Amino acid sequence: MRVLRNNHNLGFTGTVNRGMAEVGRKHPILLNSDARVTPNWIAGLLAAARSRPRSLR
Repeated sequence: MRVLRNNHNLGFTGTVNRGMAEVGRKHPILLNSDARVTPNWIAGLLAAARSRPRSLR
């Protein structure tokens, strides 16, 4: 985990975009602070993401 701090308020969208750009990984995950997850939820999410090639239409 890495904490990023903005020098000024970027708003929700700007902050999310910055975070996603900084991750530099194939499958970033964004959760709201009130999200509830179940055991092994990441494995299920990744299996779903890998289940079908992404279309670039």
